[in-house]
Amino acid sequence: MFIRKVQINQKDGAAMVEVKRSIREIEVYPGSSAQWWFVPVKTGEISDLICTIKGHAKKGMRGKILI
Repeated sequence: MFIRKVQINQKDGAAMVEVKRSIREIEVYPGSSAQWWFVPVKTGEISDLICTIKGHAKKGMRGKILI
């Protein structure tokens, strides 16, 4: 997958930081959000998106992307 940009937004929606390169980890604070622009280079599934804070993944802080 080619990452175009990742943008982290504050609670009020204002952009806080923008990253334009390869990333391995994103930290998003409570009430904030992240937007992720990418260009898929093949079909498939990314199913290992999880919060690494102890106990958070068990509480549902996980996700997947299906392309």
